[in-house]
Amino acid sequence: MLSEPRPVNRRTLRREMRQRRRSLTLSEQRDAAKKARRTLAREMVFMRARKVAMYMAGAGELDPQPIMKTALAMKKQCYLPVMSKGLLPHTAGKLVFQQYDPQTHSLAVNRFGIHEPFFDPRSLIPTRMLDLILTPLVAFDRQGNRLGMGKGYYDKTLAGLHRQWRRPTLLGMAHSFQEIDELTPEAWDIPLDGILTEKELFWTHTPH
Repeated sequence: MLSEPRPVNRRTLRREMRQRRRSLTLSEQRDAAKKARRTLAREMVFMRARKVAMYMAGAGELDPQPIMKTALAMKKQCYLPVMSKGLLPHTAGKLVFQQYDPQTHSLAVNRFGIHEPFFDPRSLIPTRMLDLILTPLVAFDRQGNRLGMGKGYYDKTLAGLHRQWRRPTLLGMAHSFQEIDELTPEAWDIPLDGILTEKELFWTHTPH
């Protein structure tokens, strides 16, 4: 575990963590992704979920692709985040979630170099109707605080979900070395229900 002095310099932390992720070999990345899949596949929150949102990994992020393959084999619906670009009301600066199956859907590269489905409003789902959202992150702590890339897309997208009668379980995915002792949250940061790494899954809130 990497310990950082308080207060954490978020810009420095992002740079260091991204460098460490990129230093992983392809074999290490694949092994970590498989271990994370095995851990999550045993969890009731995953087994019960019918609609699961994931992400396309880049820059050494812990890859949810093995999880997606398992989910599709179990006849679950998988979704990926898409930058809406304000094409829909009240979505400026937010993500929308679009159904995805690698057998039938194509991907495009957005302005951040991230792969996402071609925008199709017919395949979208309200965020609150998802059962489980797997989110990427740069760093995390044991309280469920998440440091993202700094653009705030996930925080803006997930804001207000706690007021909904139905909301998805929010599970961050990261390599175990991305854990720090304490991450002071900003007012707009959305806490996670749990964290999945190649070593473990731990909950910070009771899963839904």
